[in-house]
Amino acid sequence: MLTVIGLTSGISMDGVDAVILDIEGSGEDLKYSVRAEETFPFSNRLRQRLRDVCNVEGGKAVEIPRLNYTLGELLSLSAVRVASRARIGIRSVDLIGSHGQTIFHLPTKIRENGRRAIISTLQIGEPAVIAERTGKTTVADFRSADIAAYGCGSPLLSYVDYILFMKYQRPMVLLNIGGIATITAIDGTNEIESISAFEVGPGNIVIDNVMRILSNNGHEMDYNGLFALRGAVNQQLLDELLESDYFKQQPPKSVGSMDFGTSFCDELCNKARDRNISNDDLVATVSQLTVASITEAVKDYILPAYDAGEIVVSGGGVHNRFIMQGLSESFPEMKVVNSKEYGISPDFKEALGFAILAVESIHERSTSFPWITGAAHEVTLGKIIPGRNWQYINLYARDYREHGEEKGRVEE
Repeated sequence: MLTVIGLTSGISMDGVDAVILDIEGSGEDLKYSVRAEETFPFSNRLRQRLRDVCNVEGGKAVEIPRLNYTLGELLSLSAVRVASRARIGIRSVDLIGSHGQTIFHLPTKIRENGRRAIISTLQIGEPAVIAERTGKTTVADFRSADIAAYGCGSPLLSYVDYILFMKYQRPMVLLNIGGIATITAIDGTNEIESISAFEVGPGNIVIDNVMRILSNNGHEMDYNGLFALRGAVNQQLLDELLESDYFKQQPPKSVGSMDFGTSFCDELCNKARDRNISNDDLVATVSQLTVASITEAVKDYILPAYDAGEIVVSGGGVHNRFIMQGLSESFPEMKVVNSKEYGISPDFKEALGFAILAVESIHERSTSFPWITGAAHEVTLGKIIPGRNWQYINLYARDYREHGEEKGRVEE
């Protein structure tokens, strides 16, 4: 059994989500239990620095390496603190999986000067710092291997969805509403080839950005969907938003930094102001954009192939009453439930997922697939940064691959 920490900072940039798990086995035999979950918020200053560097038009390149190491230190501290919360201490941890912070993701294939298509991504939160400060082998940078194989680099956690929910042996739609909304569908056959997954479009990112713009940074989000519930959807504006080129793309597809970011939201707020659309009505409209785009994606791409009777929702969107009510109304014939009903905290599912991906990485298992990301072949996600316990981790993984269920724990 391995004790593993999972770390991530989502596109909302509100802080580090950390979980600590005990994981035994690998692949379909993987079992886990949660020891602790914790969020460590960013300071307002760091949050603003991250947002500034993510601004494609106005970002300062010199800030990127500085933030990379600054965030590496914070991720290390988060790992130490979540281990303390679990009352085991960092010395008892075996492995860390860290997604870090995405600051650029450009999955669209662009040709420059007649050369071959270039896809690029960048996550910061230097894993070498994490491995050095904690002494623990760290797996990070989960997108790059897929992009190197000409995939779009996401969704990252479709394999994790399969591992977590295949045991129920029935068709299910697994919806994560973080900054971006991501769907995974499973058909209950326990065949990895049967899953489908893609990024739908905006989850909370447009809502959060619009709230910040309208409130002059007074509100980071629409807590519980209260602003949206007070407003009325402007149907004309919603119809225009749903004409976005992204929604017309066929899967595989991944939301890029240019799709629904700061520039998109600035232009949207200016358009609403010119049309005398009230703040509450604008928040209601962009919240309905999340609901409508998810609804169309499920009906167009999922339900024709999967006889699913349930949508299991995770991510921050589960706390938005407007979104959850909208989904229930859109799918009256299906159950729309919070992932906590399956024992999975909606706020920490992604961090849990990166802990699982870290384990699968040291076992050299494929965790990303061509029919999901468009890559040329299957890949193992994550780069391994050896810690001072690398020999132990290497022996553990090799022993499991050789002996499977018959193995005993390799002593450090």
